[in-house]
Parts: sequence; C-alpha cells; structure tokens
Amino acid sequence: MNTRLKLAGATMLFASVIIVSAGILSFLPWWSFALPLLVLGGVLQKKEWQLPMFVVGFSAGFLIWGGMELFYATALHDVVLHRMAALFSLPSTLMIPGAGLIGGLVSGLALYAGKALVAPRTWNAYTE
Repeated sequence: MNTRLKLAGATMLFASVIIVSAGILSFLPWWSFALPLLVLGGVLQKKEWQLPMFVVGFSAGFLIWGGMELFYATALHDVVLHRMAALFSLPSTLMIPGAGLIGGLVSGLALYAGKALVAPRTWNAYTE
C-alpha cells in the first residue's frame, strides 16, 4: 500500500477520534473540536507529512458529522430531523449532508490552518 495513502488514513482516523472525543464534552461549544485539529495540523506539518490537510480534515469531519446526524435521525425516529428542517425551511433530506458539510468545512479548515501557521514562510516583496 502506498505510504502517502497510509498516512492519510492514519491522519483521518486520528482526526475522527478528536472530533468524537470533543463531542463527548457537551459543556464546550460546538466548534471546540476545531482547536485540537488546529494543533494536529501544526504537529503534522512539523513532522513534515506531506498530506492534503484540507481533504483529510474535510473527509473526517463529513463522515463523523454526517454519520452522527444519521444515527440520531434513526435513533429518534426522525423527530428532531424534521423539526430542524422546519426551523431552517429546508427539506429533511438535506439536513444530513448539510450537517456533514458544515462539520467537514470546519474540520478541513482547522487542519489546513494548523499546517499554514507552522509552515515556513518566504517573503519576497521585490522581484527582480
């Protein structure tokens, strides 16, 4: 198996564990899972892992948030799903991918921002 693919899978698994474990702490705001992902992006950049951080973070966040939304929809017999859809004036079929999209964007941006904060910068204001 390709080494880069193994690293991407391991990073996605670790990001998923961070998202789930941050979700257990219900006294924190909903976006609090992004802070450990920001640190993870910086650590992976320091270890010089050349991964598409946004893609890995987006995949992990989309799967976790979409999966959790699907789990709660089936466990609660779609009651909360239909109420949330009515609140946002959307069809209830868009709520599951919508939750995955929001979680994926926050996760992907957090991992990418962590990488970008630690990455070496080159400033070349004057080109000759």
